[in-house]
Amino acid sequence: MKNFKNVLLIAIFVIGVFALTGCGKKDLSAYVGTYEKEFEKYVGDTDESKNTTDAWTIILNEDGTGKSNRDDESYDADWSIDGDNFKFTEKFGPIKNEYTGTLKDGKIDMFNGDPKNDLTLEVVLNKK
Repeated sequence: MKNFKNVLLIAIFVIGVFALTGCGKKDLSAYVGTYEKEFEKYVGDTDESKNTTDAWTIILNEDGTGKSNRDDESYDADWSIDGDNFKFTEKFGPIKNEYTGTLKDGKIDMFNGDPKNDLTLEVVLNKK
C-alpha cells in the first residue's frame, strides 16, 4: 500500500508539472514584425476596385500589442492568434476597430465585419 501511495504521489506531481508547462505563454515571435498592405477592398468588389495606393502598415510586438499606421495616422493596437485565426484591434481612445481573419506564412488576410457581407472591408498585408 505504501508503494502505491508513492507511485500515486509521483504521478500527481508529474501531471502537475506537465499542466504548468502547458499553460505557459504562447511563443508569438514567429509573427512579430512589420506587415505592409498589399490591397484593401470591400467584399464583393471586383479586382479593379482594390486600393493599392494608400499606405497602411501594421506592427506586431511579441507581447500582443502593436501599431496600425495609415498614411499620417498611427493607432495603438492589440492582437492575438489561435492557430491561423488572427484578431487585430485598433484603438482610437475609447473606440475600438476590430478585424478578424488569418495570419499564415507571413500574410494577413483580415476583415472588418462579416467576410460574407458586401459592406465588409478586407485588408491583405504581407510581412516585410
